[in-house]
Amino acid sequence: MTTKVSGIYDHIEISKDNMQIPVFKSGKFMESKYSPSNEAKRIIASLEKSYSAFLILGCGSGSLINEIINVNKDALIIAVETSEEDINFINSFTLIQKLKANKNIIFTTIQKLYETLINNYFPAKYGDLKIIEQKAWILENQNLVKDISEIIQHSLNIISADYSVQAHFGKIWVHNILSNISSLQKFPQNIKQDFPLPDTSKIAAVIAAGPSLDKTLSLIESQRDKYFIICTDTAFQSLTRRKIQSDIVVSIDAQNISSFHFFPVEKIQNTLFAFDLCASSSAASRILEKEGNVRFFVSGHPLASFINNSEDSIFPNVYSGSGTVTISAVSIAKNLGFSNVQIFGADFSYHEGKPYTKGTYLENQFLHKSNKIISQENSFSRLMYRTNLEEISKQKYTNQILSAYKSSLEDFIKKENSSFRIENDIYKIKFSDAENFKNESKNFNLYKPQKIKKSTAEILNLIENSQEQIKELIYLPLIAALRNNVTLRNNEINSDKLYNELKNLAHSFFLSYN
Repeated sequence: MTTKVSGIYDHIEISKDNMQIPVFKSGKFMESKYSPSNEAKRIIASLEKSYSAFLILGCGSGSLINEIINVNKDALIIAVETSEEDINFINSFTLIQKLKANKNIIFTTIQKLYETLINNYFPAKYGDLKIIEQKAWILENQNLVKDISEIIQHSLNIISADYSVQAHFGKIWVHNILSNISSLQKFPQNIKQDFPLPDTSKIAAVIAAGPSLDKTLSLIESQRDKYFIICTDTAFQSLTRRKIQSDIVVSIDAQNISSFHFFPVEKIQNTLFAFDLCASSSAASRILEKEGNVRFFVSGHPLASFINNSEDSIFPNVYSGSGTVTISAVSIAKNLGFSNVQIFGADFSYHEGKPYTKGTYLENQFLHKSNKIISQENSFSRLMYRTNLEEISKQKYTNQILSAYKSSLEDFIKKENSSFRIENDIYKIKFSDAENFKNESKNFNLYKPQKIKKSTAEILNLIENSQEQIKELIYLPLIAALRNNVTLRNNEINSDKLYNELKNLAHSFFLSYN
């Protein structure tokens, strides 16, 4: 039996056990001429532990995919072929046609591999990803092995970073979201109908807390009326101590310690505090108790988005990128309709032995704890040298995390139809097509009153009665945190039992807030 096609494959042969197997143009067989299924069983038997997610390089006849599904019917399988031509070729296989009906099996190409991994592989749900290289396929694609390896590594680095954040903050996020919703119901006085909209003809000054702010803030002090100030939480105390009032203060930090940014809180009635719904509920409630004006926004957490959808989208969407508050502040400036934005103190580096500008809460904290043996300078040094540093200029150092934040900010600016330059440590951004931005800003409801109609109990009941797919999505960040504390307890390929246990634990955690 022979079927002529283009791509790396030439035709189809029938194995001794009556299976269709592909033959490369080189004349070599993709799989065993005798029994592809037995070959697949040997591969599965060689696995060192249980897996529920597989990346298979080379689809072949589908025998390996089929054997995995026979063992774990709910496994995620991403099967890669070289090109669309090769996908079309294997689609003629009887077994592949059967496997395509399974929603957990995804056939993709090298070109689409990054997107496929990012959108489908969730470590919280599936645990570790097992990469299986079909030997004959790899040998046939030697010229592409380096590219494939780089795509996989890049994809998994991004997925791993996101998962690490979820594993660390999964529980805290749920607590903060539900507590912040309760605070909105408890402190209705934070809702001001007449809170004035910003003058977008001004320059939006986004204030981060990098050490260069010590030098550049004098520009704002001398020309305050020229700027609309959007301050990050870390820089808030620094501006307050200089008697500079912020127009908006932005916070996305989930940790309770972030409430220290708001000690003391003075002259806050004319300042709008914009908090991610995931941000520290202690910080938000402190502002609310002082009769400050808090507005919440959402930035992608599935629980926050679910609540927002159920409440007629009263919370605006703000982009947070890699989780840096500076990006959120720039996103807010853009969404409000500012065409000129300048960022002060966004250094993503340490200058002359300083990690932050003067006046942050850490300065007080480290000074309070200092003594003859452990000075304030010693505490800041430990903070800076906790990871390896790279010197980027004289007395200016960065690290891998700070460099990633910088790249994330600059990528965001470029994608937002804008240009920027850096002059004297100040980012100067020009958003083009300003009229469109201003038209879009009319739908950005950060300044509008926020009133929750449903109680926490009603929201939880709404989740409880949702479709399983929706519930699973809402639970995933919490499951990441729970999984982080659990190890697989068996060597079977099927790890459904563990995932189901984690889902039940997540469900119980949610119910504890009812």
